[in-house]
Amino acid sequence: MKNSYLLKLTLSLLLFFGALNNIKSQNLENFDKNNPFKINGNISIGSSAYDAFGIDSRRSPFSYFLSANTTFSIYGFSVPMSFTYRDSQSSLNNPFNRYAINPRWKWISLQAGNVRLNLNPYIFNGQVIKGGGVELTPGKFRFSAAYGNLENPLAQIDTLVGNIELLETYKRKALTLLTGFGNDKSYIEFNFLRAKDNPLITSPDELNEWVKAEENIALGSAFQVTLFKSFFIGANVAASAITLDQNSAIELIDSSSNNSLQQLDKLFTVNLSTRLEFAGDASVGLKFKNFGVSANYKRVDPHYKSLGIYYFQEDLENYTIKFNLTAWKNRLRFNGSGGVQRNNLNSLRSYTNKRQIANGTLSLIPSKWLVVSARYSNFQTDRTPGFINVSDTLRYAQTTNIKGGTIRVKLGKTYPSSITLNANAQQLVDVLSVLDEERNIDNYNGNISYNINIKPKKLILSTGLNYSENQFPDRNTQRYGLSLKLGKKLFENKWKINLGGSYHLNFLDFNQDGNTLSTKVSTSYKPSKAFSSQLNVSYLNRSRSENPFEELRITARVGYSFLTDFKSTSKPKKTN
Repeated sequence: MKNSYLLKLTLSLLLFFGALNNIKSQNLENFDKNNPFKINGNISIGSSAYDAFGIDSRRSPFSYFLSANTTFSIYGFSVPMSFTYRDSQSSLNNPFNRYAINPRWKWISLQAGNVRLNLNPYIFNGQVIKGGGVELTPGKFRFSAAYGNLENPLAQIDTLVGNIELLETYKRKALTLLTGFGNDKSYIEFNFLRAKDNPLITSPDELNEWVKAEENIALGSAFQVTLFKSFFIGANVAASAITLDQNSAIELIDSSSNNSLQQLDKLFTVNLSTRLEFAGDASVGLKFKNFGVSANYKRVDPHYKSLGIYYFQEDLENYTIKFNLTAWKNRLRFNGSGGVQRNNLNSLRSYTNKRQIANGTLSLIPSKWLVVSARYSNFQTDRTPGFINVSDTLRYAQTTNIKGGTIRVKLGKTYPSSITLNANAQQLVDVLSVLDEERNIDNYNGNISYNINIKPKKLILSTGLNYSENQFPDRNTQRYGLSLKLGKKLFENKWKINLGGSYHLNFLDFNQDGNTLSTKVSTSYKPSKAFSSQLNVSYLNRSRSENPFEELRITARVGYSFLTDFKSTSKPKKTN
């Protein structure tokens, strides 16, 4: 393993320093704002190396990547283009290439490639369509449309617990539309989504068993009216008809209770896996410069789903009051909400959960040298799961409860420094856990750190003491340790070097379970505005009684930014 470490380190160093030797310091050309023709953008290329001992590899041993972003501008008509390719493979990052072209002229915007639109939180939001789109915003009128392929997130999530290859899945076509009129204060909008998996693909039995061909039609409408500059009222409602399995052999039985779904039979596949659900919210309130209050209502039917949304919580009804305040010359800031929530809206569960919900952030700045902030939340409107590092492993989890606070004290003028104290407690839900009773994770962490900036030496030093604890259903893990970071600038700030490391003692069920040593070295060199290069090397050593392991990661990147204008060669006409 040590020989492979040295080989990969040598290759990355050669790439990094070889690029430096070929770079000549130069400045970007001065750009004439009145020039109608210009091209600007950036190109970067790099590679990464990975090696592990004691565990299965979590990344490819060697990979490379290439990205480019370019914008052409001609008489106010701009055409941004982007391209990314990466051959890296891991449980979280598979081979992919992305490109996007986005020509714009005044209120007309076209998109091709990877199109990202955020149209409605209940219908289409956060998804990427691989295809084409258009956005029109003449005056107060707005229109957006996109058509292409959607990714099936289920196939990607499974790679975390399966292998590094993506599950084969159906090709999902989608059309989404938005039309509206108004401004940020008063508007009305209508939304539409039509998404369908291609069921004609011949697929293995395993695919038919785990990944079903789905179909979805969703409609929505949103409006807001602002009166007397401060009073507002608004609502957002949506209906989603979704067929969970197009290949279901059982068709919908004719009955009066299913008339709504039967009317949709001419538009898309309707069978016993089809359901029609609703979601929406409404609010009314007052909004001033330093104060705001509103009453809010939100309801999401059980099993509500739209193929244009990755994930959000369903089967809930919220009544909340929102309140925000800024006072004491912006030294006191508060933003929060509180109310009640219940589930079991269709009365099919064995019990109904009613609870008080709250979400608030408070910031207090009594003086220039002291900052105090606190946060509490036991519900979130954005329920999108994310990758969270828990005990040296990545968990695909949601955060359901957060309590935390920060105190920062600033010291010194000649050598600015600060002392920061952080404490947080959060409850997580492991989305990939098979059994519900094994999903909850209680996470606690705290640290105290000291930072100092020695400006004459262009040196930044940071050190800290850290504590973390994770309470799983079947075990308890704790970690105590310290960290150290050092940053230095050289050669008129063109070369930056950062060194960091941490050492922690680990405990399993309150018994010592080895230690963790982590180090990282990163350096960047930017001789001009055009050229830049980076090199990062990180090493992790997890020593424990069972399954100790080591990991080495090396990444090198070289980038070039350009700005070119085409000056007119024609001579100005003489005037008498």
